[in-house]
Amino acid sequence: MPTPGSVIYHQLQSALDHQRLAVAERTRDVEMLDSQLKELVSRKGATLLELAQHYLPEFSRSSIETTFAEVRATLLEIMGRKERIHAELTARASRFVESCRKLEKDLDGITEQLNEHVRRRDDLERVVADRLKDDTHFQELSHDAAQMEARLQRNEARVLELQASAKEKLPPYEKSSLFQYLYRIGYGTSAYRAKGFLRSLDRWVARIIDFPKARNGYEFLRNTPKLMAEEVERRKTEFKGLMEEIEDIEYQITDSVGLTAVLEAGRKLGAKREEIVATLEKTRNELQAVDAELEELDQTQGHFYEEAIKKFEKFLSQTETGVLQNRARRTPDPRDDEIVSRVTELTAQIERLKPQIVDAQRNRKLAEDLAGGMDLVVNRFRQNNFDSERSSFSDSLDPDTELTRYLQGLTKPEEFWQIIRRQQQFQPNWAENMSAQGANVVLEALNNPALSRALVNATAQVVEGALNSMAQRGIERRAPERRVHQERVGRPRSGGHFTTGEGF
Repeated sequence: MPTPGSVIYHQLQSALDHQRLAVAERTRDVEMLDSQLKELVSRKGATLLELAQHYLPEFSRSSIETTFAEVRATLLEIMGRKERIHAELTARASRFVESCRKLEKDLDGITEQLNEHVRRRDDLERVVADRLKDDTHFQELSHDAAQMEARLQRNEARVLELQASAKEKLPPYEKSSLFQYLYRIGYGTSAYRAKGFLRSLDRWVARIIDFPKARNGYEFLRNTPKLMAEEVERRKTEFKGLMEEIEDIEYQITDSVGLTAVLEAGRKLGAKREEIVATLEKTRNELQAVDAELEELDQTQGHFYEEAIKKFEKFLSQTETGVLQNRARRTPDPRDDEIVSRVTELTAQIERLKPQIVDAQRNRKLAEDLAGGMDLVVNRFRQNNFDSERSSFSDSLDPDTELTRYLQGLTKPEEFWQIIRRQQQFQPNWAENMSAQGANVVLEALNNPALSRALVNATAQVVEGALNSMAQRGIERRAPERRVHQERVGRPRSGGHFTTGEGF
């Protein structure tokens, strides 16, 4: 049994939400380790200051405090720079996350309303179709339109045939200098004025090329296709008037049952949904860009700390290793040895923490990649209207298994999406169901977004036999002008979907 699209959507959205929580947890892990590293660096700086102060009897207190002040100020500036950037990016990311949550909530509400309007549209279109087929005047006009469409098709075919014939047969006439000469001087008409020998000569030439017959053929090829085309245009104008009468009946019924209002509201909701979907995608892209900056910042955390460590190394080479450690070994006082031991231990702790930070960043990156892939799938799901009530999925699709494979890294986001897409289909609307039940509706017409399903279905039920297809072709012929007319008078389009894609 097919699975409703809304069920699959909620499973995907739930997996996305879960993965976002995983990203948040991995981010907290990184921040915790980052805080620990910052604390260790700070403690090491304070311990070095304590060591330097221990040797105050042999050094100037002011010079030592000045040296440490410079190092500490540099470290604080480095850390402050990194933290300011991080805070700014985090604040931007939080705003985008909140915007996405609001947009998703709005989208869910719009989707629910659209599904309701789709149900009402289908119900009312069925009512309109029933009333049209029971209308005597509509029946008569539909038969007339079908017969006129049949004649138009024959006439158009004849015009094309004549035009092709003229294109093929006119060049020999136009290339014949004798024929063109006689035709140009009006031989055989009241306009001909030649006398005497010249008249005799022209008569002799005319007999050679059988000019009267040639002129008739030439004029037929030149004039008949144009005259036939003009006649076809005149009949098209008559057909247009006939179709407008049919549409007036349809519009009256459509307005009276409330379908017009539903169509108008549905179009607005559809436009709003697509606007929200587009805005959500844009916001998601902006959020991903900020996340990428945060990721890059975390990756360059090594740069910030490397910059700080270099400052320490310079200081240590000048003070700790160059003076302090040597002094500690030479002095009998064990206190300086204890302080140096603490510096050494803090340095070791910092080094042990670095790989943990790398692992935490790697885990967060993995969680972010999985969340980003799920986000892509959910966005495409919505963009293609797979979350509509008419959307369903083959029972051969096992979403839990596919989700597990994706989260285990066995399936890439694009592969995951293609697996889902291939198992999706939209359930037939009411008119297509009637066709499947034997209403003899031309499916091409039903699937044409420019046509009214109610009109197509009603016409198919009142015009039977060979004229049925002619009636449908006539509706299709009228479709472009019908749309222009609807736009001109401000009527909502009575064909197609509420959105650019299928589903609503």
